[in-house]
Amino acid sequence: MAEGKKHTQQGRSNIQLACLRASSRMPSVDLDQPGILLYTSGTTAHPKGVTHTHRTLLCTAEIMARDVMDSSDVVAPMTQLMHAAGLNVCLMPSIYVGASMALLPGFCPKAVLDAIERFRCTFLFGLPTLMQFVVEEQALKPRQVGSLRCQVHFAQQRLVARVRE
Repeated sequence: MAEGKKHTQQGRSNIQLACLRASSRMPSVDLDQPGILLYTSGTTAHPKGVTHTHRTLLCTAEIMARDVMDSSDVVAPMTQLMHAAGLNVCLMPSIYVGASMALLPGFCPKAVLDAIERFRCTFLFGLPTLMQFVVEEQALKPRQVGSLRCQVHFAQQRLVARVRE
């Protein structure tokens, strides 16, 4: 038995058993009840709270897991994780599938590209302006970004091609 890994008779580690005990004490959740309230100005420029139920959060994570992301991914979010896009496209799906994340303290095109190269990120998410800054930085000082297999953003298709150039 490997040092530091104590197993019970059932073959479960102490950590697994602690998680099982904790989950048995967790309250049940009604999937149609509010899960999070995010504030946005949307397209109207008038701030408002938008309620997401537990079901909408779960369904978004399931869709990303089914169609885009898996546990082998290393996700590089360029947006804040408290923002709806960062939460629903990066954080929740990563947790759901068990993917890793390369987190940065804030957006910096150099740091994003350095993280992609260093951690072999496979999944990049950002908004059009952020992607444009990354493309410009890549043109100035190219990094190895061949590990990227998926780039999710709301930008013109030509930006995708330019990141890989």
